[in-house]
Amino acid sequence: MKDRYEIPGRCPVCKGGLIVSSLRCDHCDSELHGSFSLPRLARLPREMQKLVELLVRCRGNLKEVERRMGISYPTVSKKLDALNMLLDATEREDERSQRILSMIHEGEMTVSEAVRELRNQRSGRDNQRGEEE
Repeated sequence: MKDRYEIPGRCPVCKGGLIVSSLRCDHCDSELHGSFSLPRLARLPREMQKLVELLVRCRGNLKEVERRMGISYPTVSKKLDALNMLLDATEREDERSQRILSMIHEGEMTVSEAVRELRNQRSGRDNQRGEEE
């Protein structure tokens, strides 16, 4: 069996969102091709994914998270605030994409208009990121 690599949450080149285009069954080798989005948690930065995992393992006990990470309680709290902000952002991103897909389906928007809208949204996020950094 080949080595398995973790799926990156963002494009390593432009930091854009990624889609999964192929799935294969380990058992029978059947393949499914299409356009599938990554789950919201998989789109989080690796550090935030590990925080979610640790939080679940600690059953939500922030004192235990603090102890295991070796950081102060206020730092844990700040990390959770950042996690919530990222989750909110991915939720809004999903909602915008669904709205655009619905508009295409209803004939209210062409595919080229949708692509332009998605690019504008992405460049707006990139500009926001640049201002925050």
